Amino acid sequence: MRASEIAKRFMMAEEGVLVLKEGELSPDELEGETVKLGIRVLVSGKDRSRTFDLGALTIIYNSCSKAFASDYLDLTLSLEQLIQKYGSLTELHFLSRCVKEGKVSLTFLESMGSRDFTYLISTLS
Repeated sequence: MRASEIAKRFMMAEEGVLVLKEGELSPDELEGETVKLGIRVLVSGKDRSRTFDLGALTIIYNSCSKAFASDYLDLTLSLEQLIQKYGSLTELHFLSRCVKEGKVSLTFLESMGSRDFTYLISTLS
């Protein structure tokens, strides 16, 4: 399911978090997608679950690191393994590093969501 389809499903559900089963969103389905920040997704697998901002993960995939986004969706990897590999526990922290490295601008983030979100990312970076 494409990231934009998931975003539409989130808006129609009018829930705070959209729950997906493991495998419903693959990394390639983020390719070329534009999704507003603030869409919270919980991917639930057999042994673990992971919560993330779909907009942030889409930006990371398309502008910063396909590898991080792919690994973040891979529920066979623990958060500890992600920290060891990337030095980041969450997609928001990783996105702040993308901003710090100049791969994503705060202006772009502001256009994709709220000023509060942009302030949070700028504080982290």
